[in-house]
Amino acid sequence: MKFKRALLSLALIFSICFVGTSKSYAIFGIENKTTASLIGDANSGALFVAENIDEPLSIASISKLMTYYLVKEKIAEGKLKMEDKVKISINASREEGSSLNLKAGEQISIKDLLDGLMVVSGNDSAVALAETIAETESKFVTMMNEKAKELGLQNSTFTNASGLMKNGQDNKMSTRDVFLLSKAIIEKYPEVLEYAKSTVLEQPSRNFKKESTIPLVGQVEGVDGLKTGHTDEAGYCLVSTMKIKKGESEFRIISILMGAKTKADRAQYMKDMLNYA
Repeated sequence: MKFKRALLSLALIFSICFVGTSKSYAIFGIENKTTASLIGDANSGALFVAENIDEPLSIASISKLMTYYLVKEKIAEGKLKMEDKVKISINASREEGSSLNLKAGEQISIKDLLDGLMVVSGNDSAVALAETIAETESKFVTMMNEKAKELGLQNSTFTNASGLMKNGQDNKMSTRDVFLLSKAIIEKYPEVLEYAKSTVLEQPSRNFKKESTIPLVGQVEGVDGLKTGHTDEAGYCLVSTMKIKKGESEFRIISILMGAKTKADRAQYMKDMLNYA
């Protein structure tokens, strides 16, 4: 049995080595419809297909993956607890865009803020978490950039915790770096995949209810994450992850597309990529 699995692994490695990254896209021509695309193995890091994966691109709310990583790291270090309450600042409550509808002065748990960050992509949640970790968002940004270097992300620059365009600056990562960060999160904090189980985020005590922003869950078998992003500069971006079973073998892929023109295009292109995988 072990020998058979080893042969399957070798077959996978050879198939990856001989896949032409441009030819593989001829099936659906996605390289002409997005600014960058990637499909990779979440365990080995091997890439099946790749298109323009080393150019730094605007990433919008995909930025929140780094915010999530840093918060989870502080929890793992014992410096923060999920049940800890945070007092929301005026600054966090005024953050524009997608929102957990935070109000200045209200008390809310780290868990609820993380739910808001990952399920409904709350920009206000991102700022509140950043201020909790580092007192100010600007200090948190320094931590984001330091962590990027530590993780070997060579083409990543962060300017804020949420991914919004602010003062003419926005967060940028190469698609390869997005893959590496996503891979690191899934390996170190696999509970991140639990967020995909919530189609709606409800916080009754706050009278809050909003649909999840994580797409394709239930539409494509095996999809269980991970993060969307959209601004005018970034276009429509998406990181999806899916477990694939073939006979006795099982592996997880991470699929990323950047710069789709519309939300509908983003969903359809990702379906094409996942079906190809």
